[in-house]
Amino acid sequence: MRSSLHTAPRRTSGFTLMELVVAMTLMAMLIGLAAPYVGNVLGVQVKSKARQLAGTMRYVFDEAIIQSSNYRIVFNLDKHSYTVEQCPGPSAVLYQNAEARLNAEEAQAEKQRRLESSSRGSADTVPLADASLQSCKATTDPQLESVVFEEPVTLLGVWTAQYPSVVRGNPNGPSEDAGDDQIAVVNFIKGGYAERAYVYLSDGAEDGDIYTLELEPLTGQVILHEGEVEVPREYWR
Repeated sequence: MRSSLHTAPRRTSGFTLMELVVAMTLMAMLIGLAAPYVGNVLGVQVKSKARQLAGTMRYVFDEAIIQSSNYRIVFNLDKHSYTVEQCPGPSAVLYQNAEARLNAEEAQAEKQRRLESSSRGSADTVPLADASLQSCKATTDPQLESVVFEEPVTLLGVWTAQYPSVVRGNPNGPSEDAGDDQIAVVNFIKGGYAERAYVYLSDGAEDGDIYTLELEPLTGQVILHEGEVEVPREYWR
């Protein structure tokens, strides 16, 4: 008598609806746990760069006294970078307010037009705007090398009294022409004085961390604030 063999039914490959629901729930939980961690990492990065910049500003303040020379930090808001320059000239140009700065720039532009007109575009003519900055050169101090912030850290803005508002990068991003970059300068005077300045760093996220560096003029102390601190109205001249 032939015996009959019975085989168990095979399970089709794939996942059941319940398994998919469980997997998606676990993924959502993992993403929820990871999100604050990622945010903390970004916050740590921007805070570290803010402290580094604060140390640089304090160092430059001290060097201006020790070297008996003027310095300045040139911030490029579009390239998210800064360069420390030494200006061995007799004095630095500090404007009491934004209006004084604009008036000086207009007067300088007018002198430049007259110079070009009298020289008939001679190749030997040096633009006055460039001549006023010829004495400022990037410092060779290895402690003051130029810095370019790497993503996600961004240079959000810079303010001193010589600007009518906080200087920020171009809203459409960097231009191909470097001459269109948004530049802000903070001056340090050899006698032991610096422009009061507010510098803002961000982690690049829409609702991410922002740190404000406040430079005190008489002491060179840099106060690090969490968040984007508004410039007090009494400092606007």
